[in-house]
Amino acid sequence: MVKYYAASHLRVERSVVDDPIVHGICTAVSTFVARVEERGRPVVWSDARNAAAALRWRLLTEPLAGAEGISVALGVLRTEVHRLAERVDQGVLEELRRLVTAAGRLEDAEDQLGDSIAAATVNTHGSVCVVSVGVSARQAFQRQLSARLPSVAFVSPRQFLNGPVWRRAIVAGISSWFADELFTAPRCVELVLVHHAWLRDRSVVSGLFATAGGSGIELPLPAQRTSSRVYETIRPPAETVDWSGVEPVGGKPQDDDPSDDVPAHLVALAGGYGFYLDVDADTIRGVDPAAAAGHWVRQLPASELDVGSIVLLRKGISERDTLLPRVSAVLGDDEAVVREQQDLWKCALRHHLEAGKLPAIRRALDRPRLTLTYARYWAGRNCISPRQPTFGRLLEYLETKDVEACLSAARKLHSAHLKAGQQLVKELGDSVDEAVIRRMDTEDTVTLSVGSGSGSLQITLFKVIAVSPETTTVPASALRTALQLRGAEWLA
Repeated sequence: MVKYYAASHLRVERSVVDDPIVHGICTAVSTFVARVEERGRPVVWSDARNAAAALRWRLLTEPLAGAEGISVALGVLRTEVHRLAERVDQGVLEELRRLVTAAGRLEDAEDQLGDSIAAATVNTHGSVCVVSVGVSARQAFQRQLSARLPSVAFVSPRQFLNGPVWRRAIVAGISSWFADELFTAPRCVELVLVHHAWLRDRSVVSGLFATAGGSGIELPLPAQRTSSRVYETIRPPAETVDWSGVEPVGGKPQDDDPSDDVPAHLVALAGGYGFYLDVDADTIRGVDPAAAAGHWVRQLPASELDVGSIVLLRKGISERDTLLPRVSAVLGDDEAVVREQQDLWKCALRHHLEAGKLPAIRRALDRPRLTLTYARYWAGRNCISPRQPTFGRLLEYLETKDVEACLSAARKLHSAHLKAGQQLVKELGDSVDEAVIRRMDTEDTVTLSVGSGSGSLQITLFKVIAVSPETTTVPASALRTALQLRGAEWLA
């Protein structure tokens, strides 16, 4: 606590940038993107839509002078106008032409964002830093302003939170783009938000030291200037996320047994949650609003998981644990014997792996590319598909006394998991109706009560807000579990 200034002592100011040229371009981008979204985001418009969104984001977060990213995005848009001429919806194409025409005025525009940040650093007695929301923005400000502001440091949000206490911090952007800790556990005496005037921001920031019974510290922010302009809420694109600071509350899942650890991607969900999706995943249970009525719940291709996708998960409970009661019901009196047979060969496999016998296992199975991670996954607590002849050869290599009994037990367990999954999908299908689909148009999460009696459970429909391109290794038991995240609040 000693290293933080109290939030109540922080002096927060707001400096808005009223730039009519950039405003006109951003409005044209919003109109064009909205028209593409109305048509279900067709693939033919993907390049133009992504370039337009990138152009808007760079205009809002980077200085104009010499901004390479702005030139690249504008070049893509001009190319798309020629490529799509006479081939697509002319109404949307006309919006794209208006956008390119508006962007042509950039040659006459002044760097008002950079000038406003430089102006916010004057008349300050003490250290000053500029905090930017992304790596490219920070590098652009450093490249364009470091000569004018030689004593000013340019830092990331994470560097700011973990660094020294500054006299003044210039935050380039609105508060919604940053974690609450930037304001409620400030590392400065004075803080100035510098952003374009038409961006809609919060009036209060809260969250530090929050408990189940309260929202924690609340910090009121200076009011925004009122005008006739249309205010917009712009979310940062996923590629700007600093994933190094995003993790589950309590840290990354770990356990004492690395035998079933697997590589996975962290997926950020609406409502402050996230989950780990294994790299080798084929599908994930979710909702497809475009499907026919009654068929909304289905297995979504994991490779197509993207911003806006809807997944079905339980908060704090893995998909495997969700199925366990149903698996037990399907197995009935056979469960104890089936589990015992599984433990026999899995325990033997773990011993062989710990003894460094992976090369011998590869030769026995004729699987030269079998990795230690995947072999440990077999030896873990997960149910694997007992495919022949590989599984049979594995049992023979492990010198299992009764190969047929183990094979039979594995088939029963795998079949029970499939039946349990089918039961859950049916129950979910009965719970997801037109009213739920309509709610997902305006809400980012919807929690449903599925099943009845002792088999009832709570499952939540989450919208995906970002997918990490990086991989990390986590226990298989932590996969597909909705965990509370910290560090990604500004995405929601």
